[in-house]
Amino acid sequence: MSQGQRQLLCLARILVRNPKVIILDAATSAVDNRIDLWIKDTIRTQFSGTLIVVAHRLRTIASFDKVVVMKDGNVAEVGVPAELLGGKGLFYNLIQNIDDREFLTSLITAGERKSA
Repeated sequence: MSQGQRQLLCLARILVRNPKVIILDAATSAVDNRIDLWIKDTIRTQFSGTLIVVAHRLRTIASFDKVVVMKDGNVAEVGVPAELLGGKGLFYNLIQNIDDREFLTSLITAGERKSA
């Protein structure tokens, strides 16, 4: 079984248990972007509790309700992704330094429109 398959199995086990809180630490690091988005959409539709995610892929957290940006072990920024993007701080700079920034920006602004 591949690492990505193991991650999917662990996520499925979590969703079946239907806990009130899920904490994921790089839970989709071994899957491609397409599967990462599918997992995120599945969790959003199948889980109604609190989700805390540690992620290095900005795409993973682009449409989350709230993001905590860490730098050197400290909280640098906290907020809604669209607000952080507009604030032109650390989150904005992280987005600007990746290849698919246009796609990621569209995910963030689409998430803002859905929650409004």
